[in-house]
Amino acid sequence: GLILVAQNKHNDAIKYYEKGISIEPNYAMIYNNLAAVYKTKKNYTLAKNYYDQSIKLDDKIPETQNNIGNLYIDLNKFDEAIESFKKAININSNFFLAYYNLGVLYKNLGKIKESKKYFKEAIDKNPNFYSAHRAYSQVNNYLTDQDHIEVMKKIYQEKNISESGKISLSFALGKAFDDQENFEKAVKYYNEGNKLRRKSIQFTYEKEKREFDNIKKIFNKDIFKHSINKENKDFKPIFILGMPRSGTSLVEQIISSHSKVFGGGELNYLDNLIKFYYYENNEFNPNINVNKIIKNLPIINNKYIEKLSEILIKNPIITDKLPINFKWIGFIKLIFPKSKVIHCTRDPKDTCLSIYKNYFTNTNLNYAYNFKDVVSFYNLYKDLMKFWNLNIPNFIYEVKYEN
Repeated sequence: GLILVAQNKHNDAIKYYEKGISIEPNYAMIYNNLAAVYKTKKNYTLAKNYYDQSIKLDDKIPETQNNIGNLYIDLNKFDEAIESFKKAININSNFFLAYYNLGVLYKNLGKIKESKKYFKEAIDKNPNFYSAHRAYSQVNNYLTDQDHIEVMKKIYQEKNISESGKISLSFALGKAFDDQENFEKAVKYYNEGNKLRRKSIQFTYEKEKREFDNIKKIFNKDIFKHSINKENKDFKPIFILGMPRSGTSLVEQIISSHSKVFGGGELNYLDNLIKFYYYENNEFNPNINVNKIIKNLPIINNKYIEKLSEILIKNPIITDKLPINFKWIGFIKLIFPKSKVIHCTRDPKDTCLSIYKNYFTNTNLNYAYNFKDVVSFYNLYKDLMKFWNLNIPNFIYEVKYEN
């Protein structure tokens, strides 16, 4: 099962895990592994059921407590996530992953003091946990902390350091020297991190341009004359989108401070559904006709709302701040005509530089590790936003980060 998961053969892995359960129904770790597969497949209900079964059989496995904590984050149940991570630590005080995950969660909740504390704990438990150094650097101010810089430099110079470790430490050291306004050293480390990261990811400008062109070809003004019958026509989500590092998080924090608004964060539901129904060979299908697009819209509408129901939102309005949704504004207009679209903009140089200075795990940002790629992608984005404003006037509200 584990081997098949490593090969991304998730359905085959499920069969073997189920076979294992039929042989030994009380083996808790198989339920944990099965839950992890369903979490990867975004089937959160089944994932939760299998994690619960694993914990019922053995509540002293730190991995399972840690894993269900990560599931709770996906479900926006942050209190339950914190409780689960702390349970993992209580079971095994050296379980550094749980400290790290607590640090990430507290960082995302804006609790920087708590975030720093748990990142430091993760580093203390495992000094070669490179991701923790990088994460800690994001919440630390190096004007007053030279010690951590020296620790990172020493690890960075070790002969047996992995390439992924060197990447994480490069971005961390870049941030540290940036704080100290030692820009020469900052640039040295940022360049090193980006160069190494670019080696390990796939990005081609031609493929991106082809996709943007195909989107524009399909979404001419005529398509917006179609109407679709939907059960949920009054559903009014708020989509906050634009380039990364343009202020989407800040805008969501402001809006979701309202009692009637739930901050959903970067929900990939719409992006995944569009890719499922309209992609072919990992690209937006250029040969798809308008009738097929219209036919699937009510399905996407219902499936999007089904996914939201798993989060158990009590507030009547939700924000969805996945930046890449700027590609799908045409779909948003057709599927959720009463939704709000907030486009976050920022000075182009600031946007591109900020992207270059950050490490991303999201594959939608594979353009981020080379200045030429960043600028090329930015220009595609800018051109597409011009297209949307021309074809769907008065639908997109623009917020300028500097203002």
